[in-house]
This record gives sequence, C-alpha cells and structure tokens, in this order.
Amino acid sequence: IGEIMANNLFVIDDDVELTDLLQEFLSSHNYHVSTFNSPLQAIDILLKKSHPLCDLVILDNMMPELDGFQVLRKIRELSNVPVIMLSAKGRVADRVVGLELGADDYLAKPFEPQELLARIQSVLRRTTSSNEMIDIIYSKCIRELDLFGYGFENLDPNKAILRKEKGFFDPKNLRYDLQ
Repeated sequence: IGEIMANNLFVIDDDVELTDLLQEFLSSHNYHVSTFNSPLQAIDILLKKSHPLCDLVILDNMMPELDGFQVLRKIRELSNVPVIMLSAKGRVADRVVGLELGADDYLAKPFEPQELLARIQSVLRRTTSSNEMIDIIYSKCIRELDLFGYGFENLDPNKAILRKEKGFFDPKNLRYDLQ
C-alpha cells in the first residue's frame, strides 16, 4: 500500500504566536508546515523553489514589510499555488480585492482553527483533482503524439515542446477527448 504524502503548507504571518499555533494545529492534522514571519523571506524561498514543493499558502494581509496583497501579486507572477488569505480586515471590499488578485479563499480574523482546516481541505481537494486531471490528459497526449513521430525537446510538462520536422507543437493547445 502506497504511503500518503503530507501536503506542504506555507504560513506567512508576522504574528509569531499565531504561526506557532497554526504550525502545531496543522501538523497534528498531518500537514507539513513551514512558517515565515517575514514575507520577503517567504517570497524568496517560494519563488526560488529552494524549498520542497508548496501545496498551499496561508497568507496574512497586514504585515510590516509587505502587505498580503503585495505578496499575493508577487506569488501570482510566477506561481498558481493556492492561497488562503487571513486578515483582521474583514470588510467585503478587502475580501473582494484579495479574491480578485488571485486568492482562492479569504478568512477574517479571528477564526476557528477547524474552519481554516476545512477551507484548506476544500481548496486542496479542488486544486489536487484539477492538477491530477491535467497530468492524466498530458500523459495521454504525449503517448499518442509519440506514436506520430514527434520527438521531445523538453520533458517539463509546463514547458514541453514537441518537435516535428517542420514547426513546433505545444501540447497545452491540444484538445483531447477523454472517452
């Protein structure tokens, strides 16, 4: 029986007490949690990929170095990692801005840890199933295209280019019927 891998979560909040509590709580629910009290440090690690894969970011909105909206913009420049924003700013306008900038969910402080856990599970369920479907479609496309004599230029699924004698083929533009 295969071993279930724990999801890697980043918690970015300048409140040390809160990040410690979240790390303890989420770790007890089988998540691997990395906490950052400096948004600049978190961005550096997240975007340079010098840390194990991050499956979800929990991001505070009100921090001294950069606010959460600025951090979210930087994350979205290079990554589609799911983000749940936490903030004492619970006004509708703040939540809408966060969601429009690319947050997957927004939770106002104070919050119950069980609600955060449910939101994490919901976001991961949606994003994991979407990513798995993309991987399935991608591998089916590659297998079929290989039968037509295409050669691989680059095997990175996000940047794969298949070469034929004339021109290039980008598999992300391929429509594929799963039947």
